[in-house]
Amino acid sequence: MPHKKVALQLIEETLKELESQKGSLLSAIQKLQRAADIINDNDKKIWCAIQLGDEKYTRLLTEFLSFLQENKSDKKSD
Repeated sequence: MPHKKVALQLIEETLKELESQKGSLLSAIQKLQRAADIINDNDKKIWCAIQLGDEKYTRLLTEFLSFLQENKSDKKSD
């Protein structure tokens, strides 16, 4: 099966998962991540990794947000 066709099938499964009352958001994001991997969509792969709590990205985001909050506080005291 061609890569695009497999990715499209995964996206359709993702939508069904999200539309189902018994569907799992985690499962849907994992399927979306696999589809993004198949079609080499790095932006979507990273977004999915963040949503799934991949420490490679969440640690950096936490550090960045802490930095922003600290600098926001410093500017208010000026």
